Amino acid sequence: EGITHDGVEKGGVRLANEMLEVIRGEIEQRAQNHEQDVTISIVGNSLGGLYARFAVAKIDELLFASDEDGTKDVPHYILDDNIRLHFNVFCSTVSPHLGCADRTYIPIPRFAEIGIAKGLGETGRDLFRVNDLIKTMATSPRFTRPLALFRKRIAYANAYGTDFVVPGSTAAFLDGNSDSMHYFDADFESGSDEETQIMPHTVDRVCPASEKGLFVA
Repeated sequence: EGITHDGVEKGGVRLANEMLEVIRGEIEQRAQNHEQDVTISIVGNSLGGLYARFAVAKIDELLFASDEDGTKDVPHYILDDNIRLHFNVFCSTVSPHLGCADRTYIPIPRFAEIGIAKGLGETGRDLFRVNDLIKTMATSPRFTRPLALFRKRIAYANAYGTDFVVPGSTAAFLDGNSDSMHYFDADFESGSDEETQIMPHTVDRVCPASEKGLFVA
């Protein structure tokens, strides 16, 4: 409690360490010393979605990735020499993936955003893009590559201007100037396996994360 103002990086590092500690604890409790396969699925809500994305990158840095089983496109991670970690599903719900700058429910001037950011500590500076962390997390292979190793990646967002805190555009990696095509699974409505294009968007900065299929709209 009271530690969510110290920035996305510190929150992500805490989460990564806690995840690994929990996995070690479960394996030790079961007293199983032979090789174990552990599947990881993550659900992050709001700021937790950003913490989770940073944690995934941190785990990638901390552990050795192996493709010795032949699945070179989806390697697993080795923990303590005998635990194989496999990324399964990554899901975020209404997380401000593109930050809050220029994305507040009611538009406010940049000087006001900076003032609010300073009042919210390092996390505020991250979210209002006073620093480059949000951009780096959306564009750097350090973050996008390990995230792409999940079997499925989903980002839930509230549409039609119904979310005051986290507008749909930042929660779903969308931008008004993006020319990337976005799709939804027609099975949601018609029971078909075909994909139906929702809308083309146009943005001055294209976010590679959306091109990785990180969201289902």
